[in-house]
Amino acid sequence: MVFEQLNKSGRDIESASFQIIEQEVAQLDFAYDFKSPEWEVTRRVIHTTGDFEYKNILYFHRDAVNAAIKAIKSACNIFVDVEMIAAGINKKRKDYFANNVYSFITDNELDIFDQHLRDSLSLVDDRSYENYIARYIQNITSLIKGEKI
Repeated sequence: MVFEQLNKSGRDIESASFQIIEQEVAQLDFAYDFKSPEWEVTRRVIHTTGDFEYKNILYFHRDAVNAAIKAIKSACNIFVDVEMIAAGINKKRKDYFANNVYSFITDNELDIFDQHLRDSLSLVDDRSYENYIARYIQNITSLIKGEKI
């Protein structure tokens, strides 16, 4: 398994947690292929957040997991929006695949990006900017679900 913990105590804790998650989800009459790579990602999200609702709100493009694995193996840069995610990425694996991890959430670079985006869109007020971002998120969600925009 690609995501497996590297040390025994970590594997034991993770295994017990995953068993609990799969038992709970099975009781919820949740139609999911428990052998699929998408389930491995969903299960890890539930494990990390403790929130079973993710089983209902995560959608995957049919090639998403394979594309992500290929990108990681190709030394892609990884951008995260929360420092905790960056801290949770295993250093040995990150170094093995030569991935750099960036989190700009606390950097002023995010403010610079935000201002460049606002300037390039000629959006001067917050409401126009918020509407644009909301439409963007809706369109991406629709694309992931395979819906027409």
